Amino acid sequence: MAERSNRFNATQEAVQETALRVSQQQLLDAQLLELGDDDLLQRVEDELNENGALEEGRDEEDDEFSSDDPSDLSDKEREEDLSYYYDDEELPVYTPGGGDNEQAEIPVGDTRSFVDDLRAQVPEHGIADEKQAELVDYLIGSLNDNGFIDRPLSSISDDLLFHHNIDASVEEIEQALHILQRFDPPGIGARDLQECMSIQLQRKMEEAADSKNLERIFVLGLAKEVVENHFNLFRRNEQDKLRKALDVDADSLAEALEALSRLNPRPGLALSEGTDGRSQAIVPDFIIETSLDGDITMTLRGSRIPQLHVNPTYKSMLEAADRKNMTQAQKDDLKYVRSNVERAQGFILALKKRQDTLYRIMKAIIEAQREFMLTQDEMTLKPLTGGEIAKTVGVDGSTVSRAVSSRYALLDGTIYPLRAFFMRTKRNAEGEEVLRTQVVNAIQEIIDEEDKSNPLSDSAISQILISRGLNIRRRTVAKYRDQMGVPTAPLRRKF
Repeated sequence: MAERSNRFNATQEAVQETALRVSQQQLLDAQLLELGDDDLLQRVEDELNENGALEEGRDEEDDEFSSDDPSDLSDKEREEDLSYYYDDEELPVYTPGGGDNEQAEIPVGDTRSFVDDLRAQVPEHGIADEKQAELVDYLIGSLNDNGFIDRPLSSISDDLLFHHNIDASVEEIEQALHILQRFDPPGIGARDLQECMSIQLQRKMEEAADSKNLERIFVLGLAKEVVENHFNLFRRNEQDKLRKALDVDADSLAEALEALSRLNPRPGLALSEGTDGRSQAIVPDFIIETSLDGDITMTLRGSRIPQLHVNPTYKSMLEAADRKNMTQAQKDDLKYVRSNVERAQGFILALKKRQDTLYRIMKAIIEAQREFMLTQDEMTLKPLTGGEIAKTVGVDGSTVSRAVSSRYALLDGTIYPLRAFFMRTKRNAEGEEVLRTQVVNAIQEIIDEEDKSNPLSDSAISQILISRGLNIRRRTVAKYRDQMGVPTAPLRRKF
């Protein structure tokens, strides 16, 4: 009976250990996916310094595990290549960009602003009505250099009423602000540093909850309590008082403070950098080229991440270990070695999965927007959501959101943020989806054909659009006309 109980306990512990390892791997996958190249390179360097089982360079013994960049493989080859990605028995080697075929970085002048990138995220969030969309748009334009809203909401309410003829209560503005605070980068739209950090921690906690990483949730929850309830102690770095206030040990507090140190105190940095009149140099993540024959080729740009492999000495120690004749100290040492090998293996797998996920998501976007890729005509863009791409690729919606955030594609020489391929829609009288760009083009067409001695008012343009099946109100016409840089009717009059 006792023997059966021991076997049951051992089995239960093994299941729990496996579940924990899976959840930690999922969290690592998500973390690496959202990192840009610079941050990812730093993360790799940190991992190399912390884990002796992870080494830089090619391991000749493991050449059978080397992997080409997914963009250089056919679909069949990629599927075969992925067959070992998640095999616990193997120790794969990560080879970015196909080794010698790695592409050089291509800096490109960014023709879109940080504000444009924020506005491109609107379709991904549940905007209840046109007024709420207008409020979100106004708040985006009101961000300071840090990406914060530094004005009282009552002041914004007054400004909307007196200067924009929009009657919005403080409560309505706050609801719109909460929507903006779900945008990327995390922390955007906060009213101060404390709220900025709290927003970022909440986002990280939600991601940790998705992967069921209880240890990570605890650390992030502790960090959130520091920010929300003991912010002054944190700013003064009074760690002894913090530890007593939180009733935790020094190690737990250290982990919480480490989590806080990784937050971004200035999520709007790109906004302030983009306001000095200079073109920002960005590096596209994808290179897309089309031909007159209708062919589309896509390459996932080669990374600066070095080749990585598991230390052969560590592997040899595991292979040569005689577990039956080991002392407890030797068993503990072996457990440490195995832990580091598994950590190195998981890190390499996460890097591979990052490349593969980015490739598959971009491939799905290209297939969904094939006509636009071939023509670069905005009229051909189809309504597309992150959820649709997630379903096609077979990943969570949050994975798509992380993958497209702050990433760019170079399409036949023109730079596009990936969010530009996810288009906002409206519905006409028959319930058909109509792209925002179609509405703008329709307004431009009406204005081009109007009698310049008696130009049309916004109300008149609205009535024409409605007669064409586009249920667009006067206020929306005015907003789009302003964005198009077209003056009001009196200023368009020619005698």
